[in-house]
Amino acid sequence: MRYYLTSEWALADRFTITDETDKPVYNASGHRLGRMSITGPDDQEVAAVDKVPNADSFVVSVGGQDRAEVHSVGFIHVHYRAQLSQGTIETDGDFAGSNYNLTRDGTFIGSVYKQGGAPTKDLVVDIVDGQEDVFVLAVVLAIARVRENPGRYSDNPF
Repeated sequence: MRYYLTSEWALADRFTITDETDKPVYNASGHRLGRMSITGPDDQEVAAVDKVPNADSFVVSVGGQDRAEVHSVGFIHVHYRAQLSQGTIETDGDFAGSNYNLTRDGTFIGSVYKQGGAPTKDLVVDIVDGQEDVFVLAVVLAIARVRENPGRYSDNPF
């Protein structure tokens, strides 16, 4: 499934995540360095991204259950990891250009890339069929939160 986040999403307190047909699928709202809530069409929270106090990471929850902790890894080749209760989601790619792949325990589960030119740039998230889309989207948003302030959140030896 393909999802789009408009260029304003990173700076907004509230934004919409649309599908390939430009139909709104989820809404996201919250503070950039605090809690971000993802709601469905009925405005009920389906996932959330929360800053871990006194740590350089964010927790992803789905349906009120903590599912992953997302943080950066590495010094020269910085990438991002979502530590799950069983296994990990790893990233690899060009983070300066927001083009990267997601793997879960070594298996490709999706990609993230920028599409379009100024002034309209969309962040595109392609998720492989069979994945829990809202969870993967929440992980992508958590990675974005970690990336927003690399001096503060990068190189965590977690």
